[in-house]
Amino acid sequence: MSKALFQAMPILIANLGSEMVYVLCSRLKAQNIQEDKAVKVINDVICSLFESSFVTQLFLPQEIGKHAQVKQLFEKLAHSSIMKLNQNSMSKLFDLMLMSFKIQLIRSRYPEETAKITYNHLNSLINILKKTDEHLNKDAIEIVTQFINRLKVVLSSYNSWDYVILKQTLLRFFQGKNIKVSVFMQEKLQNEQGQFVIPT
Repeated sequence: MSKALFQAMPILIANLGSEMVYVLCSRLKAQNIQEDKAVKVINDVICSLFESSFVTQLFLPQEIGKHAQVKQLFEKLAHSSIMKLNQNSMSKLFDLMLMSFKIQLIRSRYPEETAKITYNHLNSLINILKKTDEHLNKDAIEIVTQFINRLKVVLSSYNSWDYVILKQTLLRFFQGKNIKVSVFMQEKLQNEQGQFVIPT
C-alpha cells in the first residue's frame, strides 16, 4: 500500500487554503477595504492556516478528511481574522475553492504535476505577503517557507506510483462535486451539468 494514501491532507489543505487567500484578496480589493486592514486579514488567515501545531497534525498519517470536516476547518480559518463571513458567503467561498483546485487536478497532464501545482500555490502566497508588506508579514512568510520545506521532505521519497495514488486520493475527495462556477462556464471549462471539460 502506498504511503501517499495517508499523506494527502497537507496537499489538500495547502491548495484549498491558497485558493481561499486568492479569493479573499480579490474580494477585499473589490470592496475597497483599507489596505492595512486587508493586509491584516490575509496575514491572520495565512498564519492560522500554517500554525505549527496545526501543521504537525496535518502531516500525521491519516485518511483524507470528509467534506464537512474540511469545510468546518476553513470556516474557523476564515474567522481567525477581523473579517467575518455569513454562512451563505462562506459556502460560496468554499465551493469556489473546491472547484478551483479540482479543475487544476483534473486538467493536470501527469500525476507528478500535483506537486508542482502545490508548490506554485505556496510560492504565490509568499509573493502576496512580500508584495503587501514584507516586514509586517515576515513571520507569515517564514511559516509558509517551513511548510514548503516539510512538504519537500515528504515528497522527496515519492515514486511515480505514489504520485498516482496521491492524485487518485485527492480526486476521490472531489467525486460528485460538480458545482457550477460562472467564470469556468463562460470560458467553456465547465458544461451545463457542472462537469469539467478535459482537453484531448
